[in-house]
Amino acid sequence: MCIRTSHHHLKWIYSTIHPELDENYNVCSYSNIIQDISDRKAIEELSITDPLTKLYNRRYFDQTLEKELRLAARNKNAVTLAIIDIDYFKKYNDNYGHPAGDQALIQIAQVFSQCLKRPNDYVFRLGGEEFGFIFSGFDREQTLHFLDHIRIKVEKLNITHSDSAIGDYMTISIGAHISCCHNRLNNNELYIKADEALYQAKLKRNNVIVTNQTKFEVMQAFI
Repeated sequence: MCIRTSHHHLKWIYSTIHPELDENYNVCSYSNIIQDISDRKAIEELSITDPLTKLYNRRYFDQTLEKELRLAARNKNAVTLAIIDIDYFKKYNDNYGHPAGDQALIQIAQVFSQCLKRPNDYVFRLGGEEFGFIFSGFDREQTLHFLDHIRIKVEKLNITHSDSAIGDYMTISIGAHISCCHNRLNNNELYIKADEALYQAKLKRNNVIVTNQTKFEVMQAFI
């Protein structure tokens, strides 16, 4: 568990309670052994965090997707996987340099984090300029609204991108797939479907495409 010290620092502790028995083997008292495991918690957090953006990394993405699919199956809930790619990011790096590219990634990651409103909403840096969202319980219309809100917020950062073929500022493309409770997909199948939706979104860029098992919907930016 986590406790706050008198100096307002957070510490993680591991508590083990053992019963003390009398000569008749009745419980007469308890002893509580407490270990400070804050350093271990910090190491665990580092192992699942991308050092640049401070988002969760690909390793934790794989673990979380498997866990959320299990929970969704148990609760008969839908799970959405969205994959996000920054439009023409290689050209941005070539023109403005990798330090500027890193700063852009940090800014965009902050927008993504600010969009998380529920305990089971997750965002990850999957690698390079690719990110992933996992969330549950949204239908297609809610998913489109949520993801297009993210797309708009990134564009409104007004990160100048003179080499973009679709506008003056940095934009993102989003592909998502909803795994419904009546036709459950495994990890790999869901990732492939979301990646296919991203491919369709990148045909136009600055665009959102959401699919499920039977239908697809497109929410396109007005550019």
